[in-house]
Amino acid sequence: MNTAYGPLMRMLQIGFIGAVALTGVAYVLKGSLGEPSQMQRELLQEPVQNPTDREEFMFHFAGTDYAVIPLADYEMWGLVVTHNNTQGIADIYHDASSVDTKDICVVWGDNITTGGYQHAEFWSGPWTCYWRSSIGVEISPLEISNNHLLTADPQVRERIADVRVGDQVYVRGMLVGYHPVHYPNYVRNSSLTREDTGNGACEVLFVEDIEILQAGTPFWYFGFRFGLGLCVLFPIAMLLTMSLQVRARPRPQYSSRWGEYSG
Repeated sequence: MNTAYGPLMRMLQIGFIGAVALTGVAYVLKGSLGEPSQMQRELLQEPVQNPTDREEFMFHFAGTDYAVIPLADYEMWGLVVTHNNTQGIADIYHDASSVDTKDICVVWGDNITTGGYQHAEFWSGPWTCYWRSSIGVEISPLEISNNHLLTADPQVRERIADVRVGDQVYVRGMLVGYHPVHYPNYVRNSSLTREDTGNGACEVLFVEDIEILQAGTPFWYFGFRFGLGLCVLFPIAMLLTMSLQVRARPRPQYSSRWGEYSG
């Protein structure tokens, strides 16, 4: 085998090992929630909910008209501890054509100051936020909420899609009920208190503005995507190099009783 490609193949193999290592480390570290000292002061306050005099309105999305019933004006500040995976097979209810965008589960207040969130596990179902804390650690159910987000603004929808676990966010809009115009009995209503639990306890939030106050772990999210890309590219490069090695082999020499022949 032609040895000219040997050093290149070794470099590609080392690169592939490095890509796998980067992807693994980034997978573990992306979405880390950070220390209480890293939290913005705004996250210590309660959501602000006020009566609204806004009237019912409609908006159009993905070929369907929706009626929205404003229930309260609402603002919240929180640390995103989990959200549903709108691109995963475990969530069959949300995709690019869903009027609901991303559900974000956030904590604030004493759940921030005590650092309890650091000793708890959070995860999302398609419509639900769950948590499990270590022994002796309390997560206040009054200072955590799962928020179903929808919007009529394409730019706001894009900003919602950019929100990731570990981000500190500010959201402003309305708590609402909504339904497809042609199905008035299929109303999804928001909770109006942080004190309820179970089915119907989530906030349905029509988002007018959303801001990432501080991104959580952007470097590790980038490192994970970059590492995944390299994990695909390096094997392709190794296969191409092997193909070139085969093509570069010297052709065999043939002998006959009539003389020598070089193929």
